[in-house]
Amino acid sequence: MVIDVAEQNRFAQMSIYDDNIEKNHLKYRHYTVHAPTPTDLEGDAIISIGSNRIRKRISGDYPRLKWKSLIHPSAYIAPDVKIGEGTVVMAGVIIQPGTVIGNHCIINTGARIDHDCIIGDYSHLAPGVSLAGTVTIGEGTLIGIGSCVVPNVCIGKWVIIGAGSVVIEGLPNEVTAYGNPCRIKNR
Repeated sequence: MVIDVAEQNRFAQMSIYDDNIEKNHLKYRHYTVHAPTPTDLEGDAIISIGSNRIRKRISGDYPRLKWKSLIHPSAYIAPDVKIGEGTVVMAGVIIQPGTVIGNHCIINTGARIDHDCIIGDYSHLAPGVSLAGTVTIGEGTLIGIGSCVVPNVCIGKWVIIGAGSVVIEGLPNEVTAYGNPCRIKNR
């Protein structure tokens, strides 16, 4: 999906790196995978790994890389929205005014973010997630596919919210929660 967004943005050159040595020289479309990833990489880069914790680790492992954000051309982003480095915004996303999105986030296909939301670094909003206005999402949080969050809710850091959940009240750090209404299942 990240390659698709890069191609939609007409990136002229791309290389794919993977730490799994078994993927060395594999072909993906017309790209060759290089493995393992050299530690001295330089230039523009994006991390295309779904795991929030792994994205955080990798972002600190390569100090010579310049992290770029990618935005699919079909996304609507209000003019005053702030998007951090290394963040990917997929097709059909809508981000309304006053929203701030952190570094290395994934805003997945068709997600809708209403006004004045704050999305912490390394977070992932899965496809079809809807956030009402003034929602705050902490660092590293994953909100599962098709979930929705009512206005003025604060969700802590490193939270996992299961698919299809309806979040009607705040959640503390480092919990797993799901359901309608969303309830904490594990701490």
